Amino acid sequence: MKKIKLLFISSLVLLYSYSNSQTKISFVDTTAIWSVAKTYPNANAQYPNFIETKTILYGYSGDTLIGGDLWLKMYSTFDSSFSSNLTLLGNIRVVGSLILFMDTLANVDTIYNFNINIGDSVLYNLGQDIVYLEIENIDSILINNVYHKRFFIEEPNSPPLILNEVWVEGIGSIRGGPLFPKYSFLSNLYEFSDSVNLLCYKNNNSVLWQNTSYSGCYINNILSINKNINNKNALNVYPNPSKNKLIIEYNFIDFNTINVEIYNANGCIVLSEVLNNSKLVINTNELNQGIYYILIKNDQKLIKTTKWVKI
Repeated sequence: MKKIKLLFISSLVLLYSYSNSQTKISFVDTTAIWSVAKTYPNANAQYPNFIETKTILYGYSGDTLIGGDLWLKMYSTFDSSFSSNLTLLGNIRVVGSLILFMDTLANVDTIYNFNINIGDSVLYNLGQDIVYLEIENIDSILINNVYHKRFFIEEPNSPPLILNEVWVEGIGSIRGGPLFPKYSFLSNLYEFSDSVNLLCYKNNNSVLWQNTSYSGCYINNILSINKNINNKNALNVYPNPSKNKLIIEYNFIDFNTINVEIYNANGCIVLSEVLNNSKLVINTNELNQGIYYILIKNDQKLIKTTKWVKI
């Protein structure tokens, strides 16, 4: 009887230990690291179509007491080990369900509320516009054996901007990194070829969430003296302006599927094509005169955009 009782108690201890090891991700976990890919045009005369990508790491290093409240210090760096060249961005603190951010000028704002509901609105600073966007849908995603809420944000009525914004509970935005939506580090959100996407979220050096559109947690694709760029990777869209046809030429040896989308000035898609060879000729006779925006994607990852005028 004693052996059975001891076995029962041991089982309870193991069950308690397991259940407590599976906890939800906390935005203020001091071991958290966000890997964010920043992509932007950085062409020169030799490589006129080059799009550069650098990975920025966000994380915590130390804390500070302000007005009797403890805040974690958030830094960013291009250093893959998050150990040097750290730039202080501000301070993070949790109050109830709210994630607060204090910038280096001591301005305090709410960046997340993970208890928000469908139909509630979120204030977004989009550079040229400050808008309220609604939560369109909420579902859940399994991370580290625990379900976390996932929030889908409506698209802004600001064509040609396409946000594709989603939050993950405890992690934040997968579109712009941990400090988005309040603080954007894009040079211009309205330039299609600019993008900022969360690659990975790590906790205690373990990857708990990874963006399936990317191959890893740290990507640097930059031009340098020793960089060998294949000129065959050039992509051209012409003539521009044009009346009845549009030609797209490409030879991306690293990509399997290339999609072309054309949007009108109201942000509505008017044409979608899949490129199956190195040259695509599009008949544009049925399109009205005006300004259009062309997006060229590989597996939903933007690789080029351009403005085109139909005359």
